[in-house]
Amino acid sequence: MTFDISKYPEPEDYGEVLLRLMASPYRRSAQIIHTGERSAKQIEGDVVLLIGETIGDLDHTLFATEILGAPFNARTLSANVSDAISQFLEPLVAQGAVNLALHVGDGGIGCAAAEMALRLGKGVSFESGVCLFSRYGLGGPPDNEGFYTPYKGLLAGLFSEEANRMLVSVNADDWEDLEETVLKPNNLSVSQIGLHICSGVEVVLADDDTTMFREVRLSDLRDANESWMPRFMKG
Repeated sequence: MTFDISKYPEPEDYGEVLLRLMASPYRRSAQIIHTGERSAKQIEGDVVLLIGETIGDLDHTLFATEILGAPFNARTLSANVSDAISQFLEPLVAQGAVNLALHVGDGGIGCAAAEMALRLGKGVSFESGVCLFSRYGLGGPPDNEGFYTPYKGLLAGLFSEEANRMLVSVNADDWEDLEETVLKPNNLSVSQIGLHICSGVEVVLADDDTTMFREVRLSDLRDANESWMPRFMKG
């Protein structure tokens, strides 16, 4: 069954959607690819790179199960990354530029960014959603009504679960030095998609003046992440 997400009402609050997915008993934690050894102070100001292409298919995703009421579908997550991604990471890791690299899996970019924030103990801030998903065309080309067909851009970009993607927290200065030499030899979709590590205690889904976004506290994310077991045991 294919869901036409363009018929799904725009969420009033993407933060609530994120918390609901983080609390799902069906969500598996993101798989860690690499963990660096830089201090908390050193990671402030990191940029977060999205590696791999986002198409925007919400079929058989955690979003479809939790929000659209689709039957749960056990998905297979690969523990490996492609050779191209491994080659992309090597010079960044060798220079000590990578603080954290993890797979984008259950819950898509939204949940992966939330897990990154929890693991680092720092906020992860997205730029405005409209800029983010129009700039990189996440979810496909927009139709006449401005939707990314066949799914809305923000929903598709945040919560789709394409394989072989990762988020990488990289020192901003190191990335500026390595961007040319790392990007050009690799045929990869690499986007600095407006996410960055900040010293606050929030995960900010967008910082524009729209009303559908709000700041999500790390404590709320942590509670959601840890709440599913008691609820699951109660039945």
